[in-house]
Amino acid sequence: MRKQAREKPAGISGRAATMTVRATRALGQQPKTISTPVERMPARTASTLGVVGILGFLLGVLVGRMTTDDDIRRRWH
Repeated sequence: MRKQAREKPAGISGRAATMTVRATRALGQQPKTISTPVERMPARTASTLGVVGILGFLLGVLVGRMTTDDDIRRRWH
């Protein structure tokens, strides 16, 4: 009975170690999937990030203007 009690945690920790190794391998491969297209097309990547940044800024301005009162909107100070 004691032997079974000792083997069960070892089995659990073994499975946890296996899952950890698999997750580490998967995370190690993700940067490659991103960096390869960036290295091939740096201009397209830069322009895409620029457009997304501008759209995010404009969306933030729009939301900010919609959430402020009309009286506050007219004042600059």
